[in-house]
Amino acid sequence: MITKSTDGSYVRVWRPPYPSALHQHLNSYSNALCFRRRIILYVVYRSVRLY
Repeated sequence: MITKSTDGSYVRVWRPPYPSALHQHLNSYSNALCFRRRIILYVVYRSVRLY
């Protein structure tokens, strides 16, 4: 995350307190949940179209 000071004189890179591996794992987990939700929506849409 890149943050600027109030007067915009410098840009500072802020390191997250948690390790990047855990962050990647959480990100992939949220992506998997979104993908599963998309599949469920698609299946419901197809079943509604069939009836």
